[in-house]
Amino acid sequence: MFGADRLSDGLKLRFEVIGAVTDIKLPTTGRRERRDELWKQTCFEAFLTSDDFSGYLEFNFAPNGDWAAYQFEAYRDGGSNLTMDAPDIQTDRASDRLAVTATIARLPEELLSGQIQIGPAAILQTHHGNKSYWALAHPVERPDFHRPENFKINLD
Repeated sequence: MFGADRLSDGLKLRFEVIGAVTDIKLPTTGRRERRDELWKQTCFEAFLTSDDFSGYLEFNFAPNGDWAAYQFEAYRDGGSNLTMDAPDIQTDRASDRLAVTATIARLPEELLSGQIQIGPAAILQTHHGNKSYWALAHPVERPDFHRPENFKINLD
C-alpha cells in the first residue's frame, strides 16, 4: 500500500507491506545518512514530477533511515544529487506488516505549484538474497521505475 500527503513545502510518503514480512531482510547497518545504491537491498522509492517541473526526482528510503535523492533532466539523464535536508524516516515492523514513512520537508518550488505525479516503488530482499521489484506498473519486460508510465498517482 502507498499513501502521500502534501505538506506546506514538502510531502509525507507512506509505504506499507502486508504479509510474511519476517521473510524480508532489512538493512541492519545505517546511520540515517545519504547513501548511494540503496536499491541493492530492501528500500522504498518515490519518483516525482509535475507539469511545471522539467525532469523528475528520485527518492530512496531504507528502513534503517539511510536515504538518497537525485534529480534527472529527462529519462535516466542527469542523475545528480538533489540538494536537500535529510528526510525523516520512521519504520514500524510487526510479524505481518512493515511500514516506512518518509517526510520530505522541502521540495523544489516548481513541484509545489501544481499537481504532482508520483511513481512509488519498492525493492524487497529476502533473507536468502532474492529480490522482488514492486511498482504500480511495469510497462516493459524488466522493472524500470524511472519510466514516466510508472508515475501513476496524481496528488493535487
